Amino acid sequence: MSFLQNLIHLAAATSNVPDSVKSTVKTLPDATKGTFLTNALNLAYFAAGIACAVMIIVSGINWIVSSGQPDKVKKAQQTLTYAVVGLIIIFAAFAITRFVLGAAG
Repeated sequence: MSFLQNLIHLAAATSNVPDSVKSTVKTLPDATKGTFLTNALNLAYFAAGIACAVMIIVSGINWIVSSGQPDKVKKAQQTLTYAVVGLIIIFAAFAITRFVLGAAG
């Protein structure tokens, strides 16, 4: 039973809920294990991937407009390095959670 169904059953047991609502709750489909978690993680990975892509673009632009100034070039290189490392971490986290959720489901 899903979390939502458990919550509705708990609410129905502790309050005056019409029988029509109780019968509707019984007909709700059971969600696949981990569906909510999988969707939430996919959304988080997508958002983090977009953030990394934006940072890679920003670091490239900063590198181009640095005009060869060593401190600005170094800062752009560090930003690029951190963004790529972040992207690698995102891919690793994605693979690990896919494996764990796949084994649990």
